[in-house]
Amino acid sequence: MPQSLAHVTLLVRNYEEALAFFTEALGFRVIEDTPLSVAKRWLVVAPPGSGGTSLLLAQADTPEQVQQIGNQAGGRVFLFLHTDDFLRDYRLMQASNVKFLEAPRHESYGIIAVFEDLYGNKWDFLQPNDQTLLAFALGVTMTLSFFWQLLLYGWFASEILVGVVTRTKHNSGKVHDRGSLLILWIVIAASVTACQWISESHAPNMFGGAHALKTAGVIVMLAGLAIRSKRAWCRRHTRVLHFRFCREAIFLPVACDNQCV
Repeated sequence: MPQSLAHVTLLVRNYEEALAFFTEALGFRVIEDTPLSVAKRWLVVAPPGSGGTSLLLAQADTPEQVQQIGNQAGGRVFLFLHTDDFLRDYRLMQASNVKFLEAPRHESYGIIAVFEDLYGNKWDFLQPNDQTLLAFALGVTMTLSFFWQLLLYGWFASEILVGVVTRTKHNSGKVHDRGSLLILWIVIAASVTACQWISESHAPNMFGGAHALKTAGVIVMLAGLAIRSKRAWCRRHTRVLHFRFCREAIFLPVACDNQCV
């Protein structure tokens, strides 16, 4: 015989303030709002897209019920709210001044953060792992995009460090050590990947690490562009001016005779 859990009662201080919080701050929809008496309503709300258990908002009308408002689970997490896009809803809830008790964190079962409702009841806000094929495809796309950024940052970083790991003297027959340059490129890309993984898996705020990493990458890229611009400037000027510039350049500590590196 099939059964299902229809509603969970949540004690509230006032119908209107509770309804405003759940519909405006959390984005719930009203399933039913039927007056039962002058002071009592059958007020049911549910998350958007939900077809399961709903929440019955019940206004406390006795001293004992009033004492339990905000403490129906005795301080433990009371309710669990699932989503298919954690970052999207997390930002919307923050914009609506929902109080989160911790930064989002990765667990084996998904991304999670604990928040409080307007009365202090604790909720787990969770995106379970591997919700849909679309989420998987989106993750693959984001990963590929990130690795393209790594390749770009790695290339410009190698441009900065090429003067340190290589020496060029055309007159003596020496050439760039392209093998060392490729290894350096791979090491940089792998290091940045590791930093990204560590920041998202273990840092207190999983978003701050990624933003800091991308900021550092942009700085590296701009520095690499500056080095390449200096080299191009050298090539367009006389050998004497170019020779003096290469000797005095801070970012290009390589031996220059009469040609640019």
